[in-house]
Amino acid sequence: MLTRVASVVVLVVLLGACSGDEPADLLAPTTSTATSTSEPPSLAFADDEIPDSTLAVELEPRTLAISVPTFAFRSPAEVDESDPVEVFVTDLLTDGLTQRDAQTGEIVPALADVWSASPDRRTWTFSLGANRFSDGAPVTAADAEASLERVAALGGDSITGPHLGSIDGWTEPAADGDVRGIRAIDERTLEIELTTPLEDLPALLASVAFGVLPEVTPEQGALPLSSSMTLTPTALWEDGFRLEAAEPLGLVNAVEVLMDPELTMLEVGETGVAIGFEADEVPESIKTSASPSTARVFFAMNHAAAPFDDPNLRAAVVAAIDTRSVVDEFFPMSGPMTSFLTRGDGCGFDCFDPALAERLVADSPAGQTPFSVDYFVVDGDDREQRLAETIVSQLRTVGFVATARAHPIEDYGRQIDAGNMGLFRFGTAGGAISPERTLAGAFGSDGVDNVSAFSDPLLDSAIGDARSIIDDRARLGAWENIDTTVLDADAVLSIAELRTPIAFGDRVEFVGLEPDGSLDLASISWLE
Repeated sequence: MLTRVASVVVLVVLLGACSGDEPADLLAPTTSTATSTSEPPSLAFADDEIPDSTLAVELEPRTLAISVPTFAFRSPAEVDESDPVEVFVTDLLTDGLTQRDAQTGEIVPALADVWSASPDRRTWTFSLGANRFSDGAPVTAADAEASLERVAALGGDSITGPHLGSIDGWTEPAADGDVRGIRAIDERTLEIELTTPLEDLPALLASVAFGVLPEVTPEQGALPLSSSMTLTPTALWEDGFRLEAAEPLGLVNAVEVLMDPELTMLEVGETGVAIGFEADEVPESIKTSASPSTARVFFAMNHAAAPFDDPNLRAAVVAAIDTRSVVDEFFPMSGPMTSFLTRGDGCGFDCFDPALAERLVADSPAGQTPFSVDYFVVDGDDREQRLAETIVSQLRTVGFVATARAHPIEDYGRQIDAGNMGLFRFGTAGGAISPERTLAGAFGSDGVDNVSAFSDPLLDSAIGDARSIIDDRARLGAWENIDTTVLDADAVLSIAELRTPIAFGDRVEFVGLEPDGSLDLASISWLE
């Protein structure tokens, strides 16, 4: 049965930052009151302009100034994980219980110093360190509990949240928002009770969506209560803000984020890098690179209906599409999708084999079954239509009877519920890397994102086993085997592994993004 909850995944892939939701009031509105100098410093919008010293052509040696097209301060629970600007701004301002090491990819402590699981692996205990919000208040287990419950309250409107469905009471919080499986035992101890073992819980909690804010959020006009352990907001302007680190992060001891929609600041050297811009928005005179993203583009197949219930015809669909030409035209600077995880051995561009596809279509009784290639219309952008028409043209070349069919983007959930789409535009958003999200959710028979009706009892059994493996390396190996099984079954039409463009000014040689879209400050190198 197709599920409704995953509608948010395709929405974020298609729309990116084009969300119509109002940002949460994490910051004060414009005020005539200057920044306070009390301890801890109270932070409101400064009435004056950004000081010239901040935007000098000669950048401060350890200040990284960043151009963005726009930004909004959002509650972590409401962040669009496919938008690199929202992700990195929220990552700068907040931390969760865990985080992923940018270099090794391992899950390491963040606000929680240590964690452990009971012998039956259903009760997890997280011990928080002595961390403070930017107003000086301690970060408590009650704050972490409330932050998790804010995500639970969003239900299917959260990308990451539904994957914590094994937390007791997660899918049915009380009227006051309380989730019975999340308990603050004392000021520093948080306990999470599961209905089934989930060894990837610490990895799931590394998502930016689970950044911690105070249990009682301040009224409008109060501080941006950052829970970041490394950066503290120290200045806020109409068009940007500044954060400073208690200790240098690599070669960076301060970060400024400045709205620069035309990239004029970057061009004259007032900022060092720019993110959040499409590659074709960056002038040719400015050097660019691309950092890997966890976002992937693919078309899902309705496995409950012909011709996609025939594995040979699914293989024919995959072989019919010249993904290299599709990626070059529609997803520049990206690469082929070869995996649902960080490393994969899928065929990528080498899947293209039109002769094989034509033979498989001709040999199957269902080869002439008509089907639709469904896409969703985004106002003012015809890329989705052109992409669908390109896919249709290549499918028809090998003998399929395919037709492109448009739907309004607001009808996505209804179309998912109806279950009558054929080959339809889908994908995964950015965010923390977790097999639970990308594999169990989308391809387990009871997965919260299983919108394609894919079902395989052996795969379900393998997923159940993988969830329970305690050893991290062995568990990753099991998930990689599941990843290979899904790809070998031609469960989807893989297109692209997205990459995030980064533009560089004259003084910065390199700075990278972590796979979830947050900024890897430790990676920066400056030009002399």
